[in-house]
Amino acid sequence: MFETIKNIWPLIHRHRLRVIGSMLFGVGMALIKGGQVALIGPLFNKGLSPDSTMEDILSLVGLLCLLALINLPVRFFHFYWMEYSMNDAICEIRTKIYSKIQDIPISFYTTTKQGDVISTILNDTMIYSQGISGIITMVREPVTLIVLLGYAFYIDWQLTLVTFAILPLMLFVFTFFGKRVRAHQEDVQRRLSDMTHIIGEGVGGQKIIKAFNLQDYTRNFFKSYQREFFDFQMKAEVMRQFSHPLVEFITTLTLSAVIVFAQIKISGSSMSTGDFITFIGIMAMIQDPIRKTNDGNLKINQAQAAEKRIFKFLKVENEADPGTQEN
Repeated sequence: MFETIKNIWPLIHRHRLRVIGSMLFGVGMALIKGGQVALIGPLFNKGLSPDSTMEDILSLVGLLCLLALINLPVRFFHFYWMEYSMNDAICEIRTKIYSKIQDIPISFYTTTKQGDVISTILNDTMIYSQGISGIITMVREPVTLIVLLGYAFYIDWQLTLVTFAILPLMLFVFTFFGKRVRAHQEDVQRRLSDMTHIIGEGVGGQKIIKAFNLQDYTRNFFKSYQREFFDFQMKAEVMRQFSHPLVEFITTLTLSAVIVFAQIKISGSSMSTGDFITFIGIMAMIQDPIRKTNDGNLKINQAQAAEKRIFKFLKVENEADPGTQEN
């Protein structure tokens, strides 16, 4: 991931204030979510108690509405600045690639397919852009997870330690599936560039195809190649889709264990009903940042596969220009 950040940073450096601002607003979103969770206990222990007054209820509801109001600009600027920086960076890298096309020697095109170049400038850059989104997600969601687990630790440290038991397993899942998604994505990108080349030949060579009556041959050739591309694409998709329910399954097992231990504590009068509901709410809410962290990890690994192709192209030596300018 750090290598990806190193390569992306020159592209988004002029938008560094927006990127930093987006990350800070992401932290703000995490803190707001923590504040909303912190109000769950008082709502049940105090706001909905038979002894509560209307003033108590209105103050709690007012805090909820205030947090929701603050969340509006925070969430807007977080995602808008992220998308702005991401899309502008991709425009810049596409311009660099297109400019590079004009500078590399003609001999390069004798060994490189046209589809490879087109796929790099269109498809690889689009996947690479998701890496920026993934990096910011990997900042926002772990902070959200820390805030939620921190408050859970404040409520009951023993129950929270039960949830910490899943962290090594989660790291293993993220690493295992991330590596495999990256490997399969490299195959998908190569096949996609080849298919782009085949499409270009099929469109540009229509005169020859029709002159030699090769319509059926070109149809079957494209159909077989597209099937191979589909097979590689599905291998990557299996890794992506299997990781999500696996993460949710592990989280659900942990939540089930927490509920059992919490019931023991409630029976022993060492935990209030409001704290129990708050804790269960936290356990349910942490599935979202865990899932999004997994998504961000997969996006970064996909971006790394596209990154190899992009920077391999940009590192091609330019055509020598031995000419001199006469005054």
